[in-house]
Amino acid sequence: MTTWSTVSIARLAHALSFICCAGACDEAPLGDRESALHGSPATADGGTQEAGAPMLRPPDTSVGRQLAWLLEAINVRKGAIDEAELREHFEPAFLEAGPVAVRQATLQFFAMDMGPFTLLEIAAGASETQLRAVLDGLYASVQVSIDVDAVTGSISALQLAEQPDFGAGLPTSWGAVESTLVGLGARPSYLLARVDGIGSCEPLQGLHFEERLAIGTTSNLYVLAALARSIEAGLVAWDEPVVLRDALKSPPPGQLRNLPEGTQVPVLELATQMISRADGTATDHLIDLLGRESIEASLGAAGHGAPELNTPFLSTREFNLLKLNLADAEVDAYLASDLPGKRAILDGLAGRMATRDFVPATLIPRRIDQIEWFASALELCELMLHLDALAERPGLSEVRDVLSITSYLDIDREAFPVVAYQGGAEPGVRHMSWLLRDPRGERHFVSVGVNDPEVWVPMYLYLTVPLGIFQLLAP
Repeated sequence: MTTWSTVSIARLAHALSFICCAGACDEAPLGDRESALHGSPATADGGTQEAGAPMLRPPDTSVGRQLAWLLEAINVRKGAIDEAELREHFEPAFLEAGPVAVRQATLQFFAMDMGPFTLLEIAAGASETQLRAVLDGLYASVQVSIDVDAVTGSISALQLAEQPDFGAGLPTSWGAVESTLVGLGARPSYLLARVDGIGSCEPLQGLHFEERLAIGTTSNLYVLAALARSIEAGLVAWDEPVVLRDALKSPPPGQLRNLPEGTQVPVLELATQMISRADGTATDHLIDLLGRESIEASLGAAGHGAPELNTPFLSTREFNLLKLNLADAEVDAYLASDLPGKRAILDGLAGRMATRDFVPATLIPRRIDQIEWFASALELCELMLHLDALAERPGLSEVRDVLSITSYLDIDREAFPVVAYQGGAEPGVRHMSWLLRDPRGERHFVSVGVNDPEVWVPMYLYLTVPLGIFQLLAP
């Protein structure tokens, strides 16, 4: 059987290589799973945040206090650490191993593109001066290893590694896939489907795959479908330059928000950044280019059975404003309005900048059943097939190129040489979908999603489900 590995995110590995200690820290097995009390610090014996439980706090030890500082700097201050503060927390020998400016930039990248993070698990055997843990973020989970000097308490070694190896932790049967998923959140869904001879999705395995869940930035696929149709109609071109506007810039992830207003970016690059990096600024410029109502009008053709659930089709800037920046009364007024009223409220938000401050409140799910983009796994299968069909038409092969840039997980390319992927996440929402094509041209669709309106859904535990599915699917 083919071996499927865990997450491989090149940009994450590249960034973290700048901050790792020169020598790898000793590995320690993760502690046995046990419930964590709300707000209580982890002990040196190790602990784990169960699915549905509040996040852990670092232990009250020398090394635990340094981990607490690191999390505060990443989550609250978005990695903004000046050189004086770095020297306050790190041993001189560690800082001298590489440019201080690179370490500062790395922490900011880590915070802005992957945070906020919760402390998910602490390895057994943590001491006053050594600690190994798992940090769980919206877009990645990483192992952190910290050593501190026994005398000064300053960090002498810091290692941030890619997604931990799951080892024997993957579900090995369809029953185990389902039970694992059910344990992660209030509303789980998954689908393994085969594309039949007439180009329709034929479910093979699944759970609640006709139920519509919040899908986060998987909604970008609907924008891509509308874009492809506009290009086919001659209304837009892949090489057409789009002028970036500050009024359309959106919070992280993505880097286009950092470019100056007036920068020209081709449509193809916007589509590439939207799909491969979930860049909200790219998405919002494409929505503005195409027109919100044109995207809404294309939802049905792309296989959505209830387009009204995504009407008005929110930009990512509007999504963040409604989630994080507007007063509750303003959000309630939006939700209580009819469609013309909602459109008027969104028009009134034009140019208003959205911000995402990483404070504890941003780790708690907020109105995920009301302010989101919604689709079922079966509708997403139809959407992926719609995009796959569009990619076969003259002038639209770029659709498949864009969708194939990243598969997020390391998928065996001998078994499936063509992989299309898109996912989305926010607190309480996890979603990933893949369309796989084998060497014979046969296609399979895999979708996994979890919604929970009350608690953070841990990425580290969630990823065991698609990895288990791919293990079961592999020849």
